[in-house]
Amino acid sequence: MFITGCSSGIGRTAALHLAQKGLVVFAGVRKQQDAEQLGKDSSNIVPVLVDVTKQAEVDQAATFVGEQLSQRKLSLLGVVNNSGISLPGMLELQDPARCRQVFEVNMFGALEVTRAFIPLLRKHRPADGRNTRVVFVSTGSALVTQVGNGSYGASKRGLESLADSFRMELEPWGIEVSSILPGPLRTPIHDVFKDPDFDSLFSVDDRSRHDAGVVTRYRKMFEGFVKMARFATYLMDSTVATDRVIEAALLDKVPKTRYDVGKVMYLARLGTYLPDRVVDFLNRT
Repeated sequence: MFITGCSSGIGRTAALHLAQKGLVVFAGVRKQQDAEQLGKDSSNIVPVLVDVTKQAEVDQAATFVGEQLSQRKLSLLGVVNNSGISLPGMLELQDPARCRQVFEVNMFGALEVTRAFIPLLRKHRPADGRNTRVVFVSTGSALVTQVGNGSYGASKRGLESLADSFRMELEPWGIEVSSILPGPLRTPIHDVFKDPDFDSLFSVDDRSRHDAGVVTRYRKMFEGFVKMARFATYLMDSTVATDRVIEAALLDKVPKTRYDVGKVMYLARLGTYLPDRVVDFLNRT
């Protein structure tokens, strides 16, 4: 299988977990040093240098994986879209370029990787006849929007819609599509909440465009979000949980369309049943 975002966190531990199971894992990373380390960690891991926001690199990765599959006479069990970045902050104040980058990585990157690898999923099917898979690693923030986490949540909500669309469109070829929604996990993506610098989360232009009262009000709201995020760290789960779920999404005979991971996901699901105004109130308090 091919997994993006394997430099750290969910992608790295999932790649190692599946490699330990004896599976050949093509692990997408952006940096050469991460590729070299993964190659040392397991002989079953084949590092692939790829930036999911660059179409040429995505196409090169698909070509390389296709050649390797043919040379090694391997099937392609599935593709796991795991690459993701976060950008806390208030939407009005966020740097537009940084905000767009969140969508480029989290949503459009997954779209282009999936499109590039669909032909390989059709061509290199397992000999035992099982369906090939596409897995999207989403988040609980795709279900319930949080103050101060708008760009990340919006990009992941878009990812959920992509998963739904691909699931229906690829069904005629026997390609199963699942999304995985983890709650807070012990991964580097949450490091920003350890010591957040509010002033670095919005552009210089916005500092001059807004009066002090606006920025002060936003700062207070953001501090509330950070306190909530820090509290959530006490409920964090290990990535071991996502390793097992990714394995299930790839190998179970009949995979689920969605997998929730972690204790906090019970609260996130509950939030989808509450009236919007109630959720808004809880976000503000």
